[in-house]
Amino acid sequence: MPRLMPVQVDDGGGNILRKRIEDLGVSIHTSKSTTEIVSEQGKVHKMLFADGSELQTDMIVFSAGYSPAR
Repeated sequence: MPRLMPVQVDDGGGNILRKRIEDLGVSIHTSKSTTEIVSEQGKVHKMLFADGSELQTDMIVFSAGYSPAR
């Protein structure tokens, strides 16, 4: 997605959320499509993206969306 929580908040809210998280020292990567998670000796080493870039990692956090009750 192009920004954080695009369904839940507008552009302004997404920008505020991004700044607050980055102020905690957490890097945020949006609009990325992961093609592979590379591990070495059982530990996550890096992520490879469809655009050819990669990200060295210490930890990967997965997040799943939700559907509202109908």
